Amino acid sequence: PGTPLAEEVCRLPEEENPVFQKEEGKWGRLGLTVAEARALDLMLTASCARSRPILLTDGFYRRLVEEVKRQGEEVRANTRDLKRLLGFSGTVFREKSRRK
Repeated sequence: PGTPLAEEVCRLPEEENPVFQKEEGKWGRLGLTVAEARALDLMLTASCARSRPILLTDGFYRRLVEEVKRQGEEVRANTRDLKRLLGFSGTVFREKSRRK
């Protein structure tokens, strides 16, 4: 709260926020959001770009998918809490009177 990023996140309607948008591309079949799909793609790239690449097994892949979904849930919950804390309602900004 109180940062430019928090204000930007709160002003962004959920339907425009990648954290809430459903992925329709190559990761869509996994039920990921756009942000989760980006995170998964980044994690897969990072695991291969290491000096000692990590072998991509079914188990490792499943753990990555579970991790991005868990992180996505946390970010969505934090975003909603932040909007509630700062006086933003749903997907529409509502100016809250501030005491001086």
